[in-house]
Parts: sequence; C-alpha cells; structure tokens
Amino acid sequence: SNSSPLHPTIKLKVSNIKSIYKRKSLKVIPNAIEIHLHDDSHFFFSSFVNRDRTFRWMTRYKKH
Repeated sequence: SNSSPLHPTIKLKVSNIKSIYKRKSLKVIPNAIEIHLHDDSHFFFSSFVNRDRTFRWMTRYKKH
C-alpha cells in the first residue's frame, strides 16, 4: 500500500471498533465508510470504488 502525509496508513484493531456506517462524500456521493471506536473517536474513509463490497467485508470480519 502507498502511504504519504496526505494518505497515511491507519491500522485499527477490530476489537476497538464499536460500529461501522455507510456514508456519503459531499452529502451526495455514496462512496464513504465511517468507523466509530469504543473510545468515541471516529474515522471517515471516502473514495471507495466499491464501498458496498468493502462494507460487507468489514462487517463480516468484525463479527468474528
């Protein structure tokens, strides 16, 4: 994976994830995911080519 100051690599422990939501970029483009952690912090990731597939994978992985 490519990492840069504008696009850093972020590693989250699955056990720290409280919830995962489908979101929209610019309030209209359905290509984002927001992750909330148990410590009340959250991360917003956008520009997914296939957000729904990524969301399904993340929610399945979180259950195990």
